[in-house]
Amino acid sequence: MFEIIKDFFRQRKLRKHISDIPTGFIPLEQIKTANFIIDVEEPGFDKVKEDILAWGRNTGIKTNIYFFDFRKLSKNELLLTSIQTTLLKRELSWIGMPDSEKVAPLIEEKSDLFVSLVCNSCFPND
Repeated sequence: MFEIIKDFFRQRKLRKHISDIPTGFIPLEQIKTANFIIDVEEPGFDKVKEDILAWGRNTGIKTNIYFFDFRKLSKNELLLTSIQTTLLKRELSWIGMPDSEKVAPLIEEKSDLFVSLVCNSCFPND
């Protein structure tokens, strides 16, 4: 029963925050900025991050990388990424909605390319 209620509120949030930015395919030479989301829990995420940054430098495309870190961190455990670009599990609401101030840089920045490298279908990714 609780999942049905959560899904109802999740669908309302998705409809409320639907993007009006047109989507589609554009040629690579027209891409000026790219946003990527990487899951910190994936093995080798640091290598992927470095590869994305190298690709951006080689192509002249401004790249921004954001992270999902939904691990349970102990008190003495440190983040592997910057707190400004990392969405933590404790920053999600009861329905799984990230804080709007936290994701504002990702949402408000107009980018030509958006790539999510998060393999699971979690609500924050939606």
